Amino acid sequence: MHDAHKARNRQRGKQGDEDLRGIGLRGNLMALEAFEHGEEQRLNDRQLRPRSGPRGTLRGQRTAPAQRQQKKRRTKRSQQCDGKFQRGKRVGVRGIGLRAARQSVDERVPKKRGRDGRQPPERESPGHAVKFPPWPLSTLTRPLEVGIGRSASSSDRAEPLVVLFRYALRNRYRSVHQFVKKLAHRVVFAAGAANDGRSLNQGATMRRIPGLAASSILTLLVVSACGNSSNLVNPSPTPTPVVPNVASEAMIPTANAQPTAITRGQDGNYWFTESAANKIARLSPGGVAEFPVPTAGSRPFSIVTGSDGNLWFTESTASKIGKITFGGVVTEYALAAGSSPQQIIAGPDGNLWFTEAGTNRIGTITVAGVVSEFAVPTAAAGLFSITIGPDGALWFTEQTASKIGRITTAGALSEFATATANAQPYEIVLGPDGALWFTQQTGPKLGRLTSAGVASEFSLAPATSANFIVVGSDGRFYIGDPASNKIAQVTTAGTYGVIEYGIPTPNAQPGPFAVLGFDARVYFTESSGNKIAQFQYF
Repeated sequence: MHDAHKARNRQRGKQGDEDLRGIGLRGNLMALEAFEHGEEQRLNDRQLRPRSGPRGTLRGQRTAPAQRQQKKRRTKRSQQCDGKFQRGKRVGVRGIGLRAARQSVDERVPKKRGRDGRQPPERESPGHAVKFPPWPLSTLTRPLEVGIGRSASSSDRAEPLVVLFRYALRNRYRSVHQFVKKLAHRVVFAAGAANDGRSLNQGATMRRIPGLAASSILTLLVVSACGNSSNLVNPSPTPTPVVPNVASEAMIPTANAQPTAITRGQDGNYWFTESAANKIARLSPGGVAEFPVPTAGSRPFSIVTGSDGNLWFTESTASKIGKITFGGVVTEYALAAGSSPQQIIAGPDGNLWFTEAGTNRIGTITVAGVVSEFAVPTAAAGLFSITIGPDGALWFTEQTASKIGRITTAGALSEFATATANAQPYEIVLGPDGALWFTQQTGPKLGRLTSAGVASEFSLAPATSANFIVVGSDGRFYIGDPASNKIAQVTTAGTYGVIEYGIPTPNAQPGPFAVLGFDARVYFTESSGNKIAQFQYF
């Protein structure tokens, strides 16, 4: 008898496997729903079956009120099943989608009929209108995917879990543990029930261990999705404020290289000049690569990406303009003797523009190497920095003359005095308000000049010096303070304020130039620290 019972169970398991084979995950889940409801109804009937005894009571019931309560619970469960599941039998669903699976269940399972033989109208229970979340279970792995292969916003990590918990609440699960346990059982069933070659009753014990593993994995996914300030109630990302700091520093292989300027390359790397080492270097995820400049002792100073995609740089001592490809091939173009080119930028006309401190000129060079120069009206003005203004003209600083100059791409020149004499304007940039902002080494102060020529200035205290200036993605200015070995954060919108943050490397001498990186953080050179540093402020 025992052997016949085992053989019957094996036959049922094979039949169930045939029913489940060749269908998708949703079809498996629908079949599981049918089985679970059928098993639940069968157990309820077994518990309520009258048994022999002196008092003829039901199993587990001793009083009439308790018996009536049990009958109410049985009726409620039957109503929740909506008549879609046949007691004690599995429902096979073959190779069809979720909608067709539900239709198949409705067609194959007879509806309950009333005493008059008519079918009662369909009733949808609010708590069981949706049998499973409206997205594939594979999206549960999204938190793991973003953690391994890419970075994502908090909303990307939290979305699947938000749907899960809303589904749990809608279906009235009493706890997260209960819901995760239920979901883990379904995942294990869908993954292994169709191929284990056993009946569901025989495989129940073997599935407990995978069920525990699946529960643990799902719990880890919940914790993963809750990280990075994710909000399961509102999955929109929440910005995480950080204390501005120098997050990392990259050491330059050549000792005492004296890095000066840094820029972004179109190859996705950072390129910088090594003035003392007479090299152009590239900073990539693989490390620092260095390329020597052909002219000895040329002291490369400023560097920028040209309209042709190559890197262009000035050679202050050799009075040349250099060009270097991504492969490290260097080409040089000679200027007038003693011109001493300083900062170089890519102009609005596709040419390169630079200042010549030695010859007191503004120079321009095409990507083909054709050079043009324009003399500045004020003699010995001490030309240094240059940038593109809001009007498409080039604006530059005159350190010795304490002026801000302007030149059009056609060569028309004009000059504007700073707010105070002997201000020594250093680097100049276009501010978020459309005005020109520049550091003043006397003070130190932060200068401002409108395109109409109206000048003003602001104190940079507690900073004791100022060289480079960068506009951050937050609209604030970030200024190097080499004397204090700090980076100053200056807020000009609303309440004006200056806050300074230290650099880990002692006597790093930040600057003289910096750049806003691909990640919107500030990258600057440490001329004495012999490093490239990253300053994060968000």
